[in-house]
Amino acid sequence: FEVALKYIAGEINSVQLTFARFFIGFLFLAPLAWRTLKKRGLSLDRKSVAYFALLGLIGIAICMPIYQMSINFTESSVVAVLFSCNPVFVTFFAFMILKEPIKRRHLAALSLEILGTLAIINPLHIKLNMVGVGLALCSTVLFSIYGVMGKRKCAEYGGAVVTCFSFLFGSVIIFCFILITHIPAVAGFFQSIGLPSFAQIPILEGYTLQNLPYVLYVSAGVAGVGFCAYFLAMECQRGLAGVFLQAGALAHTGLDGPRGGDPGQYAGGYPADPGGLVCQYHPRDTGDQTRQTTDAVQLSFDRCNRCM
Repeated sequence: FEVALKYIAGEINSVQLTFARFFIGFLFLAPLAWRTLKKRGLSLDRKSVAYFALLGLIGIAICMPIYQMSINFTESSVVAVLFSCNPVFVTFFAFMILKEPIKRRHLAALSLEILGTLAIINPLHIKLNMVGVGLALCSTVLFSIYGVMGKRKCAEYGGAVVTCFSFLFGSVIIFCFILITHIPAVAGFFQSIGLPSFAQIPILEGYTLQNLPYVLYVSAGVAGVGFCAYFLAMECQRGLAGVFLQAGALAHTGLDGPRGGDPGQYAGGYPADPGGLVCQYHPRDTGDQTRQTTDAVQLSFDRCNRCM
């Protein structure tokens, strides 16, 4: 995903791409969300609409442009690894917002997560762009809040509905922001503070037949299926389900240029991956309970597949 974003980063404005990603993702998920609402006999009230709008603001309109900007400042493998650390923040936000307990096995798992992240990035042997690192961490915190807040509505509306309507409101907010950046005074302000990419943001420019497959992949594939699967898994699992995101970061180290050949980066995954298992293990669990996380993730993808 990060590699695809890096590939088209210089061709399409980051805010413009964020709008396209999540509006296409909304269109992709809308039939599934409508079917879920109809099946559950639900409709959206004003309070839920406001909540989904807040989710869209935090997780889409603010988080994702920052995330894509971070890829412009540092290597995509570094961004991928830092973003996959969101379980560290999810654990504490779930404790504060959802009142989920933090147990010793959770802390042990998160310690392995942090050690694995440091081993993969290897900060002592590479020069990190701190602006990119800061933006990546900021987007990670925002996405963690988005995930924890989204789980509150998953039990009532389902993961597909939460994902779909957060995409809708997030893309509407971004579209309004794009229109505002065409006001001369606003465009001049962003240019004066060194952010020309936020001035006069285009809507349709930059798309070509060459980058269109990548745009569709990060829109329908990653945003649509990926985010929906994340929230569907949350329906069956605690907020710490995000721990398993760490393993996916290893793939990016192998696709991000010459650094992919560093064995130390792959070795960093060894303490990180067992972290997810440590987090889910409990000595009193039955055999069925210890398979809860795997079943939850598999169930989420099965649901998506049946409705596509």
